[in-house]
Amino acid sequence: MSILRSSLSCPVVRVNYRCDKTHRYPTAIHDVTSALDFIVSNLLPRRALVRPGRSQHTGRLAICGELLGGQLATAMALTECRIGEPGIVAAAVSNPIADWTALDIDPLSDGAKRSKSEVEQLNLEELCAQRDVIFRKPEHYFDPFASPTLFFRSPGVHVPKQTDQQILDDMDQLALFGREQYVGPESIINASPVKDAPKSREGEESPSTTRRTSERYPSKAFNLRLPSFRITAGLDNAIGAQTAELAKLLKQSFARQSRTTAFGIKSSWEDEWAAPDTGRVIHQMYAGMGLWSATHEGKARMTEAARWLGQELQ
Repeated sequence: MSILRSSLSCPVVRVNYRCDKTHRYPTAIHDVTSALDFIVSNLLPRRALVRPGRSQHTGRLAICGELLGGQLATAMALTECRIGEPGIVAAAVSNPIADWTALDIDPLSDGAKRSKSEVEQLNLEELCAQRDVIFRKPEHYFDPFASPTLFFRSPGVHVPKQTDQQILDDMDQLALFGREQYVGPESIINASPVKDAPKSREGEESPSTTRRTSERYPSKAFNLRLPSFRITAGLDNAIGAQTAELAKLLKQSFARQSRTTAFGIKSSWEDEWAAPDTGRVIHQMYAGMGLWSATHEGKARMTEAARWLGQELQ
């Protein structure tokens, strides 16, 4: 926070979102969205003239975050950027978890696992364990707000089947109670998941892969203008490949929006082009984990991100 405050001339707000085994997804999304609404309503200037259907406020916002915070910042940046309204114009994210579903794909290939360093493999296992804590059900991390890469393409894996031993939410508990009341106590003894021995994670079936298909995001109907992105990651981080893909998809989206004919009709073969680097997307890899840490290198990376945000807000 001190680096941001010293580098930026605008107010800096830290969002203390909730994300743990007590406050699971989508609580964090709701917290960040509520904070953004508060900032727009209370910190941005009001328009002198207000027209019906138009926001009462005007201004430009920037957002930054790291790891899970980077995922939330990316999701907000991709959706809170409506044309003609106060919104996000720049996002600086460090090691964002852009695709939780991709964690299921890497272990499917033994060759890919062998090619990973011990640090990366440990990092991947920790991410999978954390994912089980913050998401009630597998389908929850297939939501684009949880895995922002899915705004641009479909997941490359099917939603894993949920076992009886996985934690149930309130609606599941009510449904299970209703079934138990219907079938009677004898059947409850035979069918209740509490009586079964818990299955280990190793015993679960590996999710099956599927073909990834691209999504044209944002659609014209959304009336969005994507902000500039500065994405950084560490070479020893298991999610480094995710950040590279996110940067590529963003560049392709910017290129699609810029390639139009004189009549405003997009080319039918635009997806075959390699997206040019227009400067709207910066992707940089650092040695090690590449985090915004308290080390000299980590502070330097944070300072670079803060300076970039300041330039984008000018």
